[in-house]
Amino acid sequence: MLIFRAASRTTLSSPRSAAWKNSPDLDPVKAAILEPLGNAVYTALAEPITGQDVLVIGDGPAGIAVTGVSRSSGAGKIIHVGKYPFRLDLARKMGADVSINLTEEGVDVVDTVMEETEGMGVDVVLDMVGNQTAVNWALSCVRKGGRISAFGIPGGPIEIDYANGVVFKGSRILGINGRIMYDTWFQMAGLLDSGALDPTPIVTHQIKLEEFQKGFDAMNSSDRKCGKVVMFP
Repeated sequence: MLIFRAASRTTLSSPRSAAWKNSPDLDPVKAAILEPLGNAVYTALAEPITGQDVLVIGDGPAGIAVTGVSRSSGAGKIIHVGKYPFRLDLARKMGADVSINLTEEGVDVVDTVMEETEGMGVDVVLDMVGNQTAVNWALSCVRKGGRISAFGIPGGPIEIDYANGVVFKGSRILGINGRIMYDTWFQMAGLLDSGALDPTPIVTHQIKLEEFQKGFDAMNSSDRKCGKVVMFP
């Protein structure tokens, strides 16, 4: 049993089985983002991804992280979709081969993906957004027999082209909720310890705890020039 003592002197306890022991050499900055990074590891590696062409939908920190996990795990071509230039650049640093900027005039996600995959579509779609448009792209861009990892959470019910997007393609939609205990943690530790995955480009701000407002301002800025914010005492 692990015992935690809060400032109020209230004793809190958690089962030892719920704890994960990091390597003593792990950079505290990396350690601070392991929980959300675990989401990305589970999303990408729910099934084998080595040699697979991948479409990542979403340029939030989760979308950037899952791009890095895919690259470090041996994915083929990685196509990334987003709308903020700063974050699209972060995803390229994490291993994206092709960036699709939704704010550019005349951009068509499906046409671009098909052009980049010679009309076949991608083997894997990692949907980190979950809205109706993203789901439509996912179903249109996944190749026959391909996989969609559904991580993004929609704000309401979603309509899908069940026949053409799933049945006739023989595609698979995998719901991603959290991470697999403890398989995901072992996978993540292996990627980090080997040096194959370096998530530090995702951490764009390191601030003191009392400067928390700076972190919220960065995250909520209109240009989204922000990835993950890590605060230290």
